[in-house]
Amino acid sequence: LLWITTYFPSFRLKNFIDLALYQSGWEQCFPAHTFGPVAKDHYLFHYVISGTGVFSAQNAKGSSTEYHIKSGEGFMMFPQQVCSYWADMELPWEYVWIEFDGLRVKESVELAGLSPRASGLPLSL
Repeated sequence: LLWITTYFPSFRLKNFIDLALYQSGWEQCFPAHTFGPVAKDHYLFHYVISGTGVFSAQNAKGSSTEYHIKSGEGFMMFPQQVCSYWADMELPWEYVWIEFDGLRVKESVELAGLSPRASGLPLSL
């Protein structure tokens, strides 16, 4: 397991900032490496560089949906949404991520067509 994480200084006045970056990073996962279940305080986007894995996201009713994500796709975790994800056993993924939040983020994410109901849809860049 290899990873690099960069943390950005916390903004104490985050309610007055349109976009605040909290952390970003890169990880090359071991086969079947897992993360979660966890609910984050901010938005967290992962982009898969290589390999495959599964992202599981809980909806407001408490049921989870699993999404199979591959190289060239991504997934979004929304604030307070319980999620888990794990690398494939045969072809574990390598990904980058960015955690962010701010006054205009919810509006911007919705304009991009993303919502907690579709957070694990394969998002191609």
